[in-house]
Amino acid sequence: MGPALTPPPNERYPAGKPRSGEHGLNGLVDDSSERQIPWLPGERIELALDSRAGAITSPVMGRDVLTITTRRAIRLSEVGGMRTTEIVRLDSVVHIEIKDVSRDLGKLVNGLLALAIGVVFGLVAQALLAVTLISLLVGGIPILGAIFMISRYLLPDEEGELILYTAGSILRHPLLSDESRRDAYLLAHRVYELMAWPATGTNGMPVARDEEPNIKTHLGTNRSSLSEASLGVSELSGSPMASELASVLRLAFEPTNNSLLMKDLGKHIERGISATTSATSYITRQLLVDPKHNEMGEGDYIWDLEFAAPDGYRVSQTGWSSTGVVRERWLTIGNDFYINAQGWHRSTEPIRFEEELGLNKNLSVRKYVTIMKQGIPTSYDVVAAEGHDFLHLTYQPMTRESLSAILGNPSPMQGIGADADLWINLDTHLLTKAEVVVFDARNGQRTLFQQSFASYNSDLAVIRPSVPRNTEAPAAANP
Repeated sequence: MGPALTPPPNERYPAGKPRSGEHGLNGLVDDSSERQIPWLPGERIELALDSRAGAITSPVMGRDVLTITTRRAIRLSEVGGMRTTEIVRLDSVVHIEIKDVSRDLGKLVNGLLALAIGVVFGLVAQALLAVTLISLLVGGIPILGAIFMISRYLLPDEEGELILYTAGSILRHPLLSDESRRDAYLLAHRVYELMAWPATGTNGMPVARDEEPNIKTHLGTNRSSLSEASLGVSELSGSPMASELASVLRLAFEPTNNSLLMKDLGKHIERGISATTSATSYITRQLLVDPKHNEMGEGDYIWDLEFAAPDGYRVSQTGWSSTGVVRERWLTIGNDFYINAQGWHRSTEPIRFEEELGLNKNLSVRKYVTIMKQGIPTSYDVVAAEGHDFLHLTYQPMTRESLSAILGNPSPMQGIGADADLWINLDTHLLTKAEVVVFDARNGQRTLFQQSFASYNSDLAVIRPSVPRNTEAPAAANP
């Protein structure tokens, strides 16, 4: 989601970034008769399933449609003039079941066999006894059984169903045609992708709306570095660490005459893996953007992360939608989860925030270690910035395993690929910057991930915030 290739992310799409769609954010399509179901901020339609027509591109075709968005499953049905609307949050779905009812060919074969037997018995009885009533009885009983078996083949007793289970409810969607039963598997797969993908920015928790920051980050066609130093790291503004990250964001790499022998390349990569995996703390900023955007716009995200080993994470997430900018903040230490919603609150049920916990790890530097472990890059060179030399590694394309690590998705959809560029400081062998372009070969859609790291192995500490006694984290905001 997504990363809408979902999205792409959606797609997967890389699933992380919402798809820029034909449908408005604040309602269904313009000609929709179901305007009572407005989209939530940042919500996008993913797929719709008509009970008879199968997968469709509009959520309003027919009278029995299940629409999957990046946040919800919405079922609209109408029986006898009564319209029914059912809504389930995707993050509350715990199980999906598909009842794929198909015709039993055995019933047809048995029915035809019984029909033949009935006709033969009737003819034999008529030839031997010449009594019409007895012939009808002898042949008619098997024929009646044959008609029953053939009717059960033509008209199955049960309808197919797609069933979404939550902890407290069940949503059932009938499957009345071969097309709908076939496409139900596609929809179920998409739902599981949306449930599993951690970086969609549609995590369903309460959000605090801040004033839109003055951000004009230009991402030209050459994928320039993260530029604006004015993008201060949350809760670190003015600190030496924030200043260091701002300096990294401004880095402009220049070519050098320095060369690196192939025999030395592997040693530097091994040192980079070792130094990066052993880092005890760092701060980082990751952007997820549409490369066609000249400035941060709808569907783009910024994440700021502060990490302190072994398991301290402080995260600020900022997302852009047509309704404005939304910022969310959370903090985790081990299994303790805190959310900032008009003050800090602690959750006693971390399972409610599984997406945020997954996003913590997906923002970490370790996912790039997977890329470095995949073997020799397709190209490399030595570049310079701010008086330091950097080893620039290019991987085109990335391996499937590396793509899974970047997307936080163990099974990216077919047709999704990615290219990666990594910059390693040759003085420290620590990863300084990474850029990954994820693309959908089917439609040419592209999503750009940019991430920079600073303040490795500093005295950064992630400290539990003070929270009111017996104060629970607010429940998820999605209906």
